[in-house]
Formats: sequence, C-alpha cells, structure tokens
Amino acid sequence: MEDRAAQDFWLSNLGEANRFNRWVLSRFARHLGEDVLEVGCGVGNFTVLMAEGGRRVTGIDIEPSYVETARRRLAAFPGARVSCGDATAAEWSERFDTVVALDVVEHIADDRAFLERLRAV
Repeated sequence: MEDRAAQDFWLSNLGEANRFNRWVLSRFARHLGEDVLEVGCGVGNFTVLMAEGGRRVTGIDIEPSYVETARRRLAAFPGARVSCGDATAAEWSERFDTVVALDVVEHIADDRAFLERLRAV
C-alpha cells in the first residue's frame, strides 16, 4: 500500500464526514442494484450506507485491519459481508448488479484489465 499513515488518516476522517459520505452516495445511489460488490471498501464508510438501504453488499479490501473494522461496523446488517483479499486476483462465483470502486481504480497498475474482470461479475 502506498502511504499507510495517510490512508489511515483519510479513512478515519472520511468516516466522520457523514453528510459528505451521504452526499457522495446520493450521486450514484439510484444506479445501485440489490446485490453490490464494493471493491476497496476500507473500514466500511460507504459499505454501511449502502447496507442501510437494505442492499446485499459484499465488500473486499486488502488491508486486514480495515476489514476487521468494517466487519464490526456491519455486524448489524445480515445482508452485508466483508472479506480480506486482493481484488485484482479475487474470483467471485456470485454475480452482482453493481460494482462500486471509490478511490480504488487509480491505485491499480493495469486498471483496464481490472475493470474488465469486474465487468464480468
């Protein structure tokens, strides 16, 4: 990961920016289906908001401590789950209506190939 301290700072502060997060979600919420894959879910800031809407949300993040935090935050949502792994190498047997990747694609070396893989799910 690039600068872990900077990423921790960003996720922590973003987690406290509830009105901002809700505004960001409002920009794409009407395009969300019932089954959502969130790539790079971090600590679950947006995952929680999508799960609050009653969607089934599957999050994945490469950082174990973020996944642990996201799992705690999503414990009240039976339709939400978070796994730890590298989304660029992950294989999903299930299919999703929507894939969300906020602040993620710019960190992927072969972003085109990655987006093609996501399109398949």
